[in-house]
Amino acid sequence: MGPYDVTVPNPVTNKEFGKALGRALGRPSAIPTPAFAMHTALGEVASIVLEGQRAVPQRLQELDLTFRLEDIDIAFDD
Repeated sequence: MGPYDVTVPNPVTNKEFGKALGRALGRPSAIPTPAFAMHTALGEVASIVLEGQRAVPQRLQELDLTFRLEDIDIAFDD
C-alpha cells in the first residue's frame, strides 16, 4: 500500500485561501500578511506556508476516490 498524500485534488495558494476565507466570512481579504511576520511567527515552517508544496493525491485519484469538497468555496460553505 505505502504512503498517500491526503489532500484535495485542487490545492490553492495562500493568497487564494485568504480570498476564499474572506468570501466565506463576508469580509474583505485585501491586506496580506507580510512574509517577515510569517517568518517571525513560524520560523522555518513559514516557507511551507509562503511557498507551498502543491501536493496532490495522485494515488487516491488513481483509485477513483470521490472527493466531496474539491473546491475551496464548497469546503468553506460546508
